[in-house]
Amino acid sequence: MLLNCGGGEQSREVVVSVNPLRLLVYEMDTSVPVVLAVGKNSNPHIFDPSPRLVERMNRACALIYINSSFEQWVRGLSTKRKVELAPEVRNPHVWFDPVFMRDKADEVARALSGCGYGPSVERLKSRIGEIDSLIRAQKREIRRKIVLAHPSLKPFFDRYGIPVYSILFGQSGADLIPSEMRRVLALPPESVIIFKESIFPDEDFQVFTSRGYRLVQFDPFGFEEKTYTGFISKIWNLIYENAR
Repeated sequence: MLLNCGGGEQSREVVVSVNPLRLLVYEMDTSVPVVLAVGKNSNPHIFDPSPRLVERMNRACALIYINSSFEQWVRGLSTKRKVELAPEVRNPHVWFDPVFMRDKADEVARALSGCGYGPSVERLKSRIGEIDSLIRAQKREIRRKIVLAHPSLKPFFDRYGIPVYSILFGQSGADLIPSEMRRVLALPPESVIIFKESIFPDEDFQVFTSRGYRLVQFDPFGFEEKTYTGFISKIWNLIYENAR
């Protein structure tokens, strides 16, 4: 559907940069036609939209994204409504922090309402509140040292005060940090759990698995999930079941 918008036609589509934001929007209102910019086989750190996608995003009713440092491709877009969720953060993986996302839900809902939709924001916030309460009640049972392949899960652990012992790769994910590898290998394997994103090949971790360290793989974008709260619940269940 297109709306007459002065100098051009504006669609009622809502563009989101990464899949967890698509899950968030759908959980508010399943009728919203969401365009996902960074698809399943793309890397958001190096994403470069096609001219056709740029045209579609410019005509969209709203654009919801993390920040223009992480997603530099948003800077030249002329989308009518832009929602920058985390302009000041250094770690852009804020979708792993359910409290942060709950606090930003009203901002997203205003953009959806401006496009003519009726988002159910209070229901979403209530669901996130239930998950938050569960995590706070169960987190004391975490016993193993948490090791991350990449910093993506760090906002989750920071929110709940769960220490992260080591991060093996830098933000770019290009190279294993030797000093961090040595720190982890100095610990007994049974005391450690390593969480790695599914985009990392298993071969990168042979130095750990060959010594008995346990890897737990997860999808950082939740492409198999239907809702944001389902995604966060799955992430917590994965942590809780493996790090106790």
